[in-house]
Amino acid sequence: MKKNEKLTSRLYLTYILTLIPFILFGLYKNGYELYKKDYINFLESLKPLIIIFMSIVGTILGILIKTHRKTKKWDINLETFKWPIIESIILASILPLKTSPIVIFIITIIGSIFLKNTRLNKIAILYILISLINHILGLDSFLNIYQSSKSLNYNGIDLFLGLGVGGICSTSILLVTVSLIALSFNNLYKKDLVITSIIVFLLFGIISNMISGEYLKIFEIIFGYNVLFIFVFIAPNLYSSSYTMQGQMLSGIVLGTLTYFLLMISPYNAAIISILVVNLLSGIFDRIFVIK
Repeated sequence: MKKNEKLTSRLYLTYILTLIPFILFGLYKNGYELYKKDYINFLESLKPLIIIFMSIVGTILGILIKTHRKTKKWDINLETFKWPIIESIILASILPLKTSPIVIFIITIIGSIFLKNTRLNKIAILYILISLINHILGLDSFLNIYQSSKSLNYNGIDLFLGLGVGGICSTSILLVTVSLIALSFNNLYKKDLVITSIIVFLLFGIISNMISGEYLKIFEIIFGYNVLFIFVFIAPNLYSSSYTMQGQMLSGIVLGTLTYFLLMISPYNAAIISILVVNLLSGIFDRIFVIK
């Protein structure tokens, strides 16, 4: 096995191992805990798992349909499904709990058929599509039923541990931190992009709120809105982001800066929109630093 193939396999395995705790945390926070407090019934407590399952099944079915259209055969190659399944889990993780499983099923099918060869970040595009549908259907609130029924004031530790408002599985900053450390050991993981974007974003979030005297908002800004999860798991896409070290760092600066300012307009879409903008510029960023 070639070196890059080994690194790719190790990176894939690391993604799997780091995503499992997020899935379990999401099932507990947005399923079992709500069921235990009698806010939902048992079937409703399974909705986080159902959304993730429908995202995976929709992705697989879309790939099979696309393959069949080309070869006229239902060819099942497990290698073909590996990374798309990872992407489908990540996509489901950042969605609000109110998202319709049918919607994510249909959108992931469409994405697998038509977006396989896109140079833009596929997860970001699918998220935007689902967010638009959620907005039309009035399902775009990230509050679960317990959070909707209470006036909750989360402190920094609460938000760091993942008790705050956010996607189905993406709110634990503790797990995000552990995942970043684990993923950074692989040379194919674009840690320069991720770390730079996080540092720039945190600096803007901390300094601007300290200057304005809104100290209580600091943790809400830097730990909320799925931002750090998105930076760690979605921004460093192997194919749609910068590949030179300098290009990654420049991308990170733009990503962190743009995300912070877009938070004022559309908090839960800020990091995703910023990723798409940086994707469009990544080729330019790389060409700046490539030695002719």
